[in-house]
Amino acid sequence: MTKDFCVTANGPAATRWFSFVLASHSEVYVTHGSYPLDSVIEGSYDDEKAMLQAPINSDAVTRGRLAERFIKTTPLDELYDEFRTRFPNYTTYGCVHSFVLHELFNKPELYNLNLTLRNLIRNPINYIASHTKLVVDAQSFSEELHEHYSRFYEKQFLTDYPQFLQHFPEFDTDNIELIGHVLSCYTIKRQQADLNQFDGKVDNILMEKLVSDVDYLQDACEKVTGLSYSVEQLTPFITGGALNSHRKKGPSSAQTTYASWSPLQKSIFNYLLDEKDLMIYQANGYDLSFVEREPCNA
Repeated sequence: MTKDFCVTANGPAATRWFSFVLASHSEVYVTHGSYPLDSVIEGSYDDEKAMLQAPINSDAVTRGRLAERFIKTTPLDELYDEFRTRFPNYTTYGCVHSFVLHELFNKPELYNLNLTLRNLIRNPINYIASHTKLVVDAQSFSEELHEHYSRFYEKQFLTDYPQFLQHFPEFDTDNIELIGHVLSCYTIKRQQADLNQFDGKVDNILMEKLVSDVDYLQDACEKVTGLSYSVEQLTPFITGGALNSHRKKGPSSAQTTYASWSPLQKSIFNYLLDEKDLMIYQANGYDLSFVEREPCNA
């Protein structure tokens, strides 16, 4: 049975790739993130892959912000009505990465809509690395997004952690990569709160399995849309790979990523995220036993 759907996600987790996979079914309309509403159904997976030839894929931090105000502020029922009005020739309508969990559940219209809900997550260590890259890229390619991250750091993070700069006197506030690392750890802190709050209400999809296991991908697509997908249809997406430059060098193990962090980065991670914060990720199958909990020399 088909139903409209919403796949929530925080930041870089193969969400654009998954949007194109879902939309490979002719009956499925998908909008992704804050991109223009037709960016997936009128777009091309192969054309977007070509963008990876550039040193940085600026698309996500430019075009990917164009519909933000409309998507975030339109009541949910009106948003889905807009999908149907503008794109009438589909059976099932949905969005991927347009909301995070608490944003979606804070919309009162949700409770009158019969949506299939899923949440897409990835290993928090590699999430931090990818999200940090996004923050760094925004400084060069999107003044609006760069200003968003600046406000996020100054108005939200430092408000929640007013002692942070005193705790880390060596922290370079002009180092955009360090700022990105802080904001990424902070985002994981917020994400785990969502995961715990809505645990049992929304099933999680694991990015790492989604992009590598065609049977897992097929099951996810069919459960999200209520429609059938074939292994033959999905295999080219598995072999074709990523759409975002923060993943184009291929997957790195979380342990390798963690080992590459400086002592300061590890200390910031420990300052913001304790063992309890990581338990929800471990409950979803992520091995984080390599994380060093002894004090670091920050």
